Amino acid sequence: MINLKKGAPRNPITHLPKLELGQKVTIKSLEWYDSNKNAHTGVLPLSTESFVSDMSEYCGKTATIVDVFKDLDGVDDNIMYRIDLDNRGWNWTDEMFEPERVEDVKDPEE
Repeated sequence: MINLKKGAPRNPITHLPKLELGQKVTIKSLEWYDSNKNAHTGVLPLSTESFVSDMSEYCGKTATIVDVFKDLDGVDDNIMYRIDLDNRGWNWTDEMFEPERVEDVKDPEE
């Protein structure tokens, strides 16, 4: 796992993270989860990670990105995120966030 801290040099060969540390995001709605999950397992498989039933308690809530990293165990080295709401307990992906609700937060040191 490589931590891509804000302002760190980036490798132009690999794709860059869409979100950065400190950005606020809104997790997709409970309706999204309920209408797409597997009725028997409660798992919603996505392209790089799965959204599981324990993550649904965060649906519709706004969170702050606290960690950005690459999943080096995967085939495509996908970018994943950790958020403040779950004490960094789950891996989150772009697909789990509302795209129109992403907002930048000014760095207090800037």
